[in-house]
Amino acid sequence: YSSFDVVHAVDTNNDIVIRQIIDDKVQNSETKDKALSSLRATITRYYKPLYQKAWLAKDTAEQKRIQLILAGLRQYGIKYTGDEMVAWKKAAKKDLES
Repeated sequence: YSSFDVVHAVDTNNDIVIRQIIDDKVQNSETKDKALSSLRATITRYYKPLYQKAWLAKDTAEQKRIQLILAGLRQYGIKYTGDEMVAWKKAAKKDLES
């Protein structure tokens, strides 16, 4: 699966495809933890800059949308915390100041 496939499945909340991607990664000799970590990295690469852009633009609706999407991934074992959102904001602020 490509990064686009993963992000599209997450963005559209396609439970069947998300589960299939996880199962396929596990079957391809990855442990479940490694598969989830790989998927999480792909998802983060996509959503982190979107979240930062929304935060800088004070677009609370978009921030909330992304938070809800990421929170929904818990059911698959992919977890994001509020601390990470704070760190993303701090990184965006730091980038803006430099």
